[in-house]
Amino acid sequence: MPSIDLHSKTIGDHEMRSLADKLKNNQTLVTLHLSSNEIGDIGMEYLSYGIQTNRVIRAFVLSNNRIGDIGVQHLANALQNNTTITDVNLSGNDIGNIGAQYLSAVLQNNTTIAMLDLSNNQIDNIGAHQL
Repeated sequence: MPSIDLHSKTIGDHEMRSLADKLKNNQTLVTLHLSSNEIGDIGMEYLSYGIQTNRVIRAFVLSNNRIGDIGVQHLANALQNNTTITDVNLSGNDIGNIGAQYLSAVLQNNTTIAMLDLSNNQIDNIGAHQL
């Protein structure tokens, strides 16, 4: 299973633009590990463009970054019609109840996602109930 591990490489929003362009044409990469970087909402917007048309990636790890509700909104838009991604790790970010609401809407329609890790975010009981 081809994967790339780029955790703790100080990847930020700017670098995500280049990576997202490569993901659009990816035919081999199945797992993308980007934990403990500096990816924020803008970086998630770029990543979302990269995975919208990608039908190979099955899992990505984005734990311990700077992703907030706006970044999750971009991701949710990309995941809406994606049928290959099964595992999404967003633990340790800045996602709140609004982000949980965006993801809840995705989970109602996308039955492919089997694992969604949102631990250590800003989601309280209200956000958890939405999920």
